[in-house]
Amino acid sequence: MEMVNLLGTAQLLSMLLGFVLPVLNGLITKPWAGKARVFLQLVLSAAAGFAAEWLDALNSTTPYDVRQAATGWLLTLLTALAVEAKVWSPLGVSTWATSHGVGAGAAPRAADGSYDISSLPRRGVGDGS
Repeated sequence: MEMVNLLGTAQLLSMLLGFVLPVLNGLITKPWAGKARVFLQLVLSAAAGFAAEWLDALNSTTPYDVRQAATGWLLTLLTALAVEAKVWSPLGVSTWATSHGVGAGAAPRAADGSYDISSLPRRGVGDGS
């Protein structure tokens, strides 16, 4: 019985990129920018999927296949989402990345230039703090 390789180089590269993209996404976005993180994850996954297919086509001298690139995008996105939820988040890597990355600067400011502290935890009266 002959072994058939179900995943090509592009798909394996897409999965590998999907493994590290959530950490990269956390390092370059602000912790409170949830919608921006989702959008950036979609863009990074698309770039990774299409770039992996491009590299595979370049190295194997086969024509560029847009369907394979779209499959790579989906594979990268699903891998990134699964790894974020089941590996990086429980280990605390996601929290570390968002608090130590480029976007970990000052707290958000309100329209008048003052700091917005509405997202900070509130202390209850009589809790001893």
